Amino acid sequence: MADHPHLLQLVEQDHPVLHQPTQRVTFPLSAADQQLILDMQYSILPPQLKAARAPWDGAAGMAANQWGYDRAIFLWHRDDQPDNIFDAAINPSYEILQDSTPASKPQTRMEGCFSVPRACGKVERVLNIRVKYQDPEGVEHSQVLQGDDARTWMHENDHVDGYLYVKPKYGKCTGFRQFKSKAEAEAHYRQHGE
Repeated sequence: MADHPHLLQLVEQDHPVLHQPTQRVTFPLSAADQQLILDMQYSILPPQLKAARAPWDGAAGMAANQWGYDRAIFLWHRDDQPDNIFDAAINPSYEILQDSTPASKPQTRMEGCFSVPRACGKVERVLNIRVKYQDPEGVEHSQVLQGDDARTWMHENDHVDGYLYVKPKYGKCTGFRQFKSKAEAEAHYRQHGE
């Protein structure tokens, strides 16, 4: 059973755990994995990000390996949820769906990442995907995601697969910019984010 939550610290960009596929999780969840998910759901909230001196003030998602844990788990926030609610996706995967909908055409948008501080780049992705994952109870889920929900999923799933957004699994990153300060990066992101 999970204990009270602990504040997690982000690892540096060159940490090996960010650049290799993560280990799949078995069920029922171990006490360590239960605790990790509790700690992740606590640490991703803005007050804890600030306490951990994170490079951004808020997150749409975060993968376990960004905190140094070699586990195939990430948190993600869906557009239809309250700001402080993040679902846990365990052993996630996705496939790109090709059809005649506008979502099946490559779309480019600015992305930033807690693992690449004070930087952003435009990432082209096809935002029409079918995702599969298990929840903390081990229940298997499959659903179609499009738009921002798909982008968040793909970004976080890339982490689980050992890729940073500057070299995503599917898609490409252009216009990468590194900034001297957090304020400079945020100003650029606000101005050119869409």
